[in-house]
Amino acid sequence: MTTHSIQYRETSARLTCLPCYRDLAMEALHETHARLCDYISRDREFLNSFTPVDCRPGAPRIARHMAAAARRAGTGPMSAVAGAVGLEVVRELVRAGANHVIFENGGDITMYLGYAVTVGIYCGPNGPGELGLRLEPRNRITACCTSSGTVGHSFSYGRGDAAVVLADDPLLADATATALGNRLRRGGARSLAAALKNTPQREVRTMIVAMNGKVAYRGDAPAWVQTRTVLPPEIQEVQHASA
Repeated sequence: MTTHSIQYRETSARLTCLPCYRDLAMEALHETHARLCDYISRDREFLNSFTPVDCRPGAPRIARHMAAAARRAGTGPMSAVAGAVGLEVVRELVRAGANHVIFENGGDITMYLGYAVTVGIYCGPNGPGELGLRLEPRNRITACCTSSGTVGHSFSYGRGDAAVVLADDPLLADATATALGNRLRRGGARSLAAALKNTPQREVRTMIVAMNGKVAYRGDAPAWVQTRTVLPPEIQEVQHASA
């Protein structure tokens, strides 16, 4: 396996796969951008809205998938764009026979794992250190997406250090991470718990929030591992809230 830096238009990503699949990944990336950019040029509301919108008639599948995922999360369609691009690239490589692919695009990771990996979650200089998650192979495409109000350039209404979502639908994981991050306005434990309980996505496996040195999660218990720093002494589990 090798890791390649992928730069194309708005996408700045890292791709891990066998070298023979890199050119195919670039082809998939170019085609995905072309389809999406063509549609966005005809639907500016799709591009600019921070709330759910419907696609226009004749929209390509990728735009319809983005709009559907964003509607379930309560966000604008572009909140799912990194997940959409990742899914298209990884799915094309898996169809071609790749058995281990990781596509990381600005903290949003779409993957098909042939063996276990550790994903680090950076929470900024004031966070609880770099958390690590051990992800096992699932024999399907899956995603680990992160939103932050203090790290990186992506827009967020919140001030959380990290909002992380694990799900089998990369677009839903991406949009839900944005929605979860938007809810992190204050840093107390009750605020973190409230943000998690107000994000009722049944299709996601795990949601994790980190803010002001505190960490909470909901869903399947994360497989925490120690990375470069010691894990925070208190990680709160938030029980699943009934719909």
